[in-house]
Amino acid sequence: MVTSVRIGRAKLHYLNPVPINDIAERWISRYERGRLQALSDLKRALEEPPMDKPAFVYVSRWPTS
Repeated sequence: MVTSVRIGRAKLHYLNPVPINDIAERWISRYERGRLQALSDLKRALEEPPMDKPAFVYVSRWPTS
């Protein structure tokens, strides 16, 4: 993950992003799939044309005295 380069007396350290990206692809991306699918489903549901007539209407009745 860390690459060292010696220039004269100085020793420079650089972070190598390739292993970090591999870890992210292998471990983190598996947990993103569900979230991305949920966002995709939400987008699709919000972009659908509105219903003409509701399929079900909830009715509540208050008790009369």
